[in-house]
Amino acid sequence: MIEKMTSQSLAVGAENLMNILKNYSRVEGQKNAKQLITVGIVGFPNVGKSSVINSLKRSKAAATGNTPGVTKKMQEISLDKHIVLIDSPGVVLSTADQSDSLLLRQAIKVEELSDPIKPVEALINRIENDQLLKYYRIGQFKTTEQFLAFVARKKGQLSAGGVPNIDETARQVIRDYLNGKLTFFTQPPIDDDDEEDEGDDAGDKDMDSQDEDSDDDEEDDDDMDDDSDQ
Repeated sequence: MIEKMTSQSLAVGAENLMNILKNYSRVEGQKNAKQLITVGIVGFPNVGKSSVINSLKRSKAAATGNTPGVTKKMQEISLDKHIVLIDSPGVVLSTADQSDSLLLRQAIKVEELSDPIKPVEALINRIENDQLLKYYRIGQFKTTEQFLAFVARKKGQLSAGGVPNIDETARQVIRDYLNGKLTFFTQPPIDDDDEEDEGDDAGDKDMDSQDEDSDDDEEDDDDMDDDSDQ
C-alpha cells in the first residue's frame, strides 16, 4: 500500500467520500432517482480545500499553492451531473488570540505579521533545541532574541552599524519552518481502546510470567522429591 501511494498520485479516501456524496444525492423513497446537490468546501486558508476537490475530480480543476490566498473567490466545479462542489477562499474568523497557531499552520501570510518574534518563540518551544543549533550552526542560546541575533549574524542579516535585523530574521525562521526545513511533529493521541489493549497485553504477560514461575516451582519440588527418594 505504501509503495503504491509513493509511486503514483493516489488520494486515499477519495472513493469513500465520492460514495458518501452520491448517497446524499439519492432521492429518499425512490430507488433510482437522484437530485442535484451542492457541496461547499470551507476551512482555514491553505489546508487543502482545493486539493480535496482536485482529488475528487481527478484533475486540476482548482488552483493550488503552498501559500494562503490562492483561491480568490467562490467557484463552482461540477463533479458529475448530480454533484456540484464550491471552492471557497480560506476563512479566518479571528487572528487576535491565535495568530501564532494560524501562522504555523500557514493560514496567514508571514508578510502580514506585525510582530514576527512571538511566533518564533512558539517555534522554539516546539522544535528540539539540537535541531535548531544544527540547522543554523549556532551556539547555545537562552532567549528568543539571543537566538535571532545569532541567526542574523550567521546569515549576514545586519542593519546599519552591524546591528542584527531581528525582525527580518524572525520572518526568515518562520519561512524555514513553513517550507519544511525545520521539522516538527506530534505523537498521535492514544485511544482508550489502545490503552485497554496495552493493559490486557500487560496482564497476559504477568499471567504468563506467573505460570512460568509456578512451573519452575513444581519442577524444583519434583527434583527435591527425587533426591529424597534416593
